[in-house]
Amino acid sequence: MKISPNLATFATENNLPCSSFVAAFAMDRLGLSPSDPTDIDSWYSLDPPLWRAVNLWGGVEQLGSNSNIYFLKDKLGGSIFQVDALPLPLSNGVYIVQRWCGANGHSYLLEVLPNNKVILIDSDTSNGLTFTEKTTTNWFQPGCQHTLLKLQKKNHLFKQVGLAILIIYAITQ
Repeated sequence: MKISPNLATFATENNLPCSSFVAAFAMDRLGLSPSDPTDIDSWYSLDPPLWRAVNLWGGVEQLGSNSNIYFLKDKLGGSIFQVDALPLPLSNGVYIVQRWCGANGHSYLLEVLPNNKVILIDSDTSNGLTFTEKTTTNWFQPGCQHTLLKLQKKNHLFKQVGLAILIIYAITQ
């Protein structure tokens, strides 16, 4: 998976909290591009409802919530599932993960590659943007709840829209 230059610049220059990185990733995936890729307000202004829904550091009522994952599914498509223990067969692709270990939450991206390789793409205020290679058996944190959104391939939606346009065209002719 490639991270766009705008997103990479934003994440590395700001040491983003995890959920802000995931919100910016979703906006980037939707094709939204800020006027100033280093400015958090520029990203926020692209889609304030998305930004607020994905950032779960706003209050106690959000502890343990997976509402961000369900919101992102509505925006990006894909399929959601819970992981409470391994082994879990993960198919190749990109996932958005929301992990809760009691009151401690963390969101990040997971790219599953062939040969049981996993790249954990993460951001936090201490380390900034990181890429960590793991395996399909050691990315998981035991004792925690993981909610995963497996994203469709980026062009999959465009293929569906294109097919719908062809069908509409055929019906109207």
